Amino acid sequence: MDVLYKVRTPNRYRIFKYWPNKRFVQHRENVFNFNRDLECVPFDVAYFFDDINDICWAWEKMYTDVLNDHAPIKSRKIRSAPGQSKFITPEISKVMWKRNALKRKYYKTRSSVDWEAYRTQRNRVVSMRRKSVVNYFDRLCVSRAGNPREFWRAVRPFMHAKKSAPEQCINLKDRETVIRDQNQVAETMNKYFTNIRI
Repeated sequence: MDVLYKVRTPNRYRIFKYWPNKRFVQHRENVFNFNRDLECVPFDVAYFFDDINDICWAWEKMYTDVLNDHAPIKSRKIRSAPGQSKFITPEISKVMWKRNALKRKYYKTRSSVDWEAYRTQRNRVVSMRRKSVVNYFDRLCVSRAGNPREFWRAVRPFMHAKKSAPEQCINLKDRETVIRDQNQVAETMNKYFTNIRI
């Protein structure tokens, strides 16, 4: 018996935004200008101090001042969804970055060619992510099949975000039959997982 199931969880993947501080260099000429200005810095002034800590502080201060002029620290908005990282591989991440770039390009040009390129890339991301989800749960079922407690402990975070979530339900597709009754869903899943061969 092959079982395909889906969990409907509204607001399951909440987007959390955070702003890490990183240095950004906008153009290649900034690197050239940085090296040029760095050659003009009088680092030998730092050696007027006798204490090694004062020397390091002075050297670092002069270097950081030049660095901040050409590669300032900026905050960048990043979105992350807890739970998805288990499915998103580095390969999928690259494809997603390309999809986002094509989307931004289409919003600027509004041409049919750019829309078709974005749509093709978007469908590719969806297909790759679905395959990744299936492979992840296949490995999860095999690795946890001998220990039901460990299996449900690993699966539970993907089923609901909180212990009590009355609006959530599981839909099963057993071959051509779609099961929506939750009691029947529980019986079907119990029958399926108790018959897994280790």
